Amino acid sequence: MGEARHFVGELGELRNEIFRHLVEHEGYRSFAIESDCLMGLVVDDNITTGAGTLDGVLERGFSNNFGTAPGNRDLVRWMRAYNQEHDQKLRFCAWCSSDSGRVQRQSATSSGWTP
Repeated sequence: MGEARHFVGELGELRNEIFRHLVEHEGYRSFAIESDCLMGLVVDDNITTGAGTLDGVLERGFSNNFGTAPGNRDLVRWMRAYNQEHDQKLRFCAWCSSDSGRVQRQSATSSGWTP
């Protein structure tokens, strides 16, 4: 599901409602959002292990100020609560095509290869 516009409250609410249905009735376990992929690891760590505070995760886990969107706050809160009650954990992924060059540089640097 895509968004026609960012920061539209009703779209975030609808997205979350659809995701909850897919998790609870169709077996979905992952959520992907357009945001900095490395920052998204902060969100995934929070929902899977409980690391950090909700406000800290929203500030450091989303790029483009997306952590301020109420729908994203509700999503992270719900995913964390779900994971506390279920053995099969939900996962959070972030991606953004504009980040691909930075990710490739990070991967190359981490592996010891310098571009």
